[in-house]
Amino acid sequence: MRKQLIFLIGFSFLCVITFALVKIVKSQEPKAQDSSDVEAIRRGGLREAARIKGHWVGSMRASYFLKYDLESLAAHSGNVIIGSPIDSSAHLSSDGHLITTWYRIKILQSIKGKLLAGEIVTTSLPGGKVVFEDGTSAEIKTPDFDGMQSDQTYVVFLSPALNADGSFSPTGGSQGVFEIDGKTRRIKPNGDSLDAVQKHKDQDLQRFLEEIRAAVKKFPEASACCN
Repeated sequence: MRKQLIFLIGFSFLCVITFALVKIVKSQEPKAQDSSDVEAIRRGGLREAARIKGHWVGSMRASYFLKYDLESLAAHSGNVIIGSPIDSSAHLSSDGHLITTWYRIKILQSIKGKLLAGEIVTTSLPGGKVVFEDGTSAEIKTPDFDGMQSDQTYVVFLSPALNADGSFSPTGGSQGVFEIDGKTRRIKPNGDSLDAVQKHKDQDLQRFLEEIRAAVKKFPEASACCN
């Protein structure tokens, strides 16, 4: 009986992990608005879908399956910065199935990590629009992320390791990007409306930064798990 119980527990745990991994993968795949587009994307990526449609539009979530509160964001980030984007550019992935927008951010203040004020860092998030040589285009919209604007300032939690393209990913996807309202100095979180980070919506900037610094003090080094 004990062996059977151990087997059942182990099997159940494996099923939960498998389900979670499938959810993570699916959350990072763009969804076509028309089911007839699926074959075109499999055959030739978004370029082929755009050739057929003229302008192909899909959507995907930018906040990912794993969820974070402010403390876990700080714990799993290698750098936490305040900065403003100086420009952005959309790029098609090497397999042609995903569009990512790169934001070059000028750091105004460093809260955690070795990046310094005045440096420019590149961060990337799913979504954006690319125009191909034949005039067709493909666009991926992100309902849980409005994108970053060059006239705004953001608090950004960055993953410890660089991506292969030299960019950082925000920890938790769009959950790790908080806009600072220039007039009210209050916080606007990104991510899904039910994410834990929404707790900080309209929070005073100074109070928000105090909470981050307290979390960083507890976790001065980035956790190796779950970035």
